[in-house]
Amino acid sequence: MGRPSSYSDKVADQICERLIEGESLVQICADGNMPSRVTVYRWMEANPGFETKCARAREGQADYMDHLIWITSRDCTPESANADRVRLSGLQWRASKLAPKKYGERSALELGGSIGHRHEDALDALDDERSRTTDTPKAQE
Repeated sequence: MGRPSSYSDKVADQICERLIEGESLVQICADGNMPSRVTVYRWMEANPGFETKCARAREGQADYMDHLIWITSRDCTPESANADRVRLSGLQWRASKLAPKKYGERSALELGGSIGHRHEDALDALDDERSRTTDTPKAQE
């Protein structure tokens, strides 16, 4: 049997299951029993339900990356620390791209000042400052 080219729920489910298990789409499509990557992308474009399933599968893949991060951290030894650091960095990056809301960088927004200041108060203060500097007599030459 050659590569499937017509959409099939069975093959689509297999692709999503393999994504959740941590395989990349490139790895999956390298399997001679799976469609090519181009075919998979065409299926996604033609079938929004499949595209949604793939997006959810990639979130599951990010959870798998999180699991691998935990395992790698747990099993790290002084001898493996350098290699584990590289592996952890790659896994963290990948998880943050697959599920940015869950594993991406979070930035905190800090607001300063206080509520209740009026623009008029600031303008009045500026006017007072200007009048003080212009009311002083000029130095005699």
